[in-house]
Amino acid sequence: MERWFESTGTLHYSRLSNGDYRLVLLIDKGIYLFYKSLIPRWFRVFGQRYDPHISVVRKETPTNLTAWGKYEGKRVPFLYSNHIHRGLQYWWLDCHSLELEHIREELGLVNEAKFHKPLDGYSKVFHTTIGNHKEEV
Repeated sequence: MERWFESTGTLHYSRLSNGDYRLVLLIDKGIYLFYKSLIPRWFRVFGQRYDPHISVVRKETPTNLTAWGKYEGKRVPFLYSNHIHRGLQYWWLDCHSLELEHIREELGLVNEAKFHKPLDGYSKVFHTTIGNHKEEV
């Protein structure tokens, strides 16, 4: 049975070496460690490259850059599901946050659900990756 839990994370803005904008909500590592531990070992799931987070802006350019960096270090609440999703390459938990949606809107970005239907009252489904099947080279 899917259940939703509330937690908070800390916003962190950055620019990647290729110039891309990146905004993440850094989350409690305990969430990542707990749910990764529930995946049976025979799946050979590897950990993530980055600290546990929810991507808020990734591979898109905000149209309102005057708001970029405005909430650096702010604590933001979010909901996360206890249901572990598995794709061809990744394992993840769905997440929701009205405040993250508002921050995206302020940056001029669209909130739309591309792969999963959001909970009632939300427009976008965020996620946190808990593992992958990629071998480190």
